[in-house]
Amino acid sequence: MSISMPRSIVRRDGRAPLQEPEEIMGPASTVPRRASRLRLLKTPQETDEVDSEKKRNSSRPDPDDRKENRRSPTRQPRQRNVHWLMLVGIGMTLAIVLYLLGALLWTWGLGIHDDWTYGTTRTYHLEAVVGDSDSPAHPTHFVAMNLHGQVDIIELPAGDVAHAKIYPGPHLPWTNADKAVVTLEVKAVNGDHRPDLVIHIRGEPDLFFQQPAATLVMLKSESGFQPMVQEPS
Repeated sequence: MSISMPRSIVRRDGRAPLQEPEEIMGPASTVPRRASRLRLLKTPQETDEVDSEKKRNSSRPDPDDRKENRRSPTRQPRQRNVHWLMLVGIGMTLAIVLYLLGALLWTWGLGIHDDWTYGTTRTYHLEAVVGDSDSPAHPTHFVAMNLHGQVDIIELPAGDVAHAKIYPGPHLPWTNADKAVVTLEVKAVNGDHRPDLVIHIRGEPDLFFQQPAATLVMLKSESGFQPMVQEPS
C-alpha cells in the first residue's frame, strides 16, 4: 500500500524536499548530558538474599547503642555548704601543726648553737681571782663539765695543774640531760664578801618551750670551796 504525498511538498524530481534545520533560539549548553544508568533487574533469588542480609544486619547491635558508649546526661554538681565548725577545726589543726614545726625548729637551732659554743660534751671555762694563792697575773682556772648528765667542776688554783681539785656535782634527772649547758659565775652570795662560785645549769627545752634550769652555789671558806648546794634565796 503506497502513501501519496501532497504535491506541495514533492519536488519535481519526485523526491521529498530536504528539511531545513531548526533555528537555535539560544546558545547551546556546553555541559554534556549525563548518561542514564542502566538498572539491572534482579532475580527473585537475589532479592531473597538481599532481604536476608538486611535482616542479619538489623539484628546486630549498633556499637553506638552499647551501654559503655552511652553517655549519661551531664549533671550539674550540687553545691554543698561548708559548716563553720569544719572551718574552725581546719584552722585549729593548721595552728597546731605550725606550732609544732616552730617548736622543733627552735629546739634544733638552739642545739646547734650550744654545740658550736660549748661542744658536744658541754664544757665551760672561767678564770677569776678567788684567793687561792692566785693573782691577776695567775688567776684560778675553773672548768665546768657535763659528762653524760653528771656535772663536775674542776679547779686549777693559779692555773697549777698539780694542785687541781675536782668537785663532783649532781646527776641531772632531765630528758637529754647530756645536752644541758653548765656555766659559772663568781660573786658573793651570803654577804661575807668572799668570792663564791655560782653554777647555772640550763637544760634543753621541750615542744612546749618548757626549759628546765637549776642554780647551785659553792660557798667560799678559809679552807676552800664547799660542796655544791642550792643557791640561797
